[in-house]
Amino acid sequence: MSGAIRVEALGAGGRTYVAAADIMGRFVLDGLLAGTYTLWAWVDINIDRARDTGSLDPFQPAEPYGRYGEKITLETGQVVEALEIQCR
Repeated sequence: MSGAIRVEALGAGGRTYVAAADIMGRFVLDGLLAGTYTLWAWVDINIDRARDTGSLDPFQPAEPYGRYGEKITLETGQVVEALEIQCR
């Protein structure tokens, strides 16, 4: 599977932060405010910076995606390391 890996943190009120992962899958989401976030990742196969859900006619497969199993609650200045998100 090839393409850029994008990671998205969705916070309260629709606030969204997006980062690109490096070739090893590492990413940094800078500037997140204290709060609770849902983390998603997807393989941006066509490099358009949007997750494509696919279509039936003409057939286009959906880009693989995954969600971190639980919401993350951050305190001010907190650093979280070693999260794994599987894209399928």
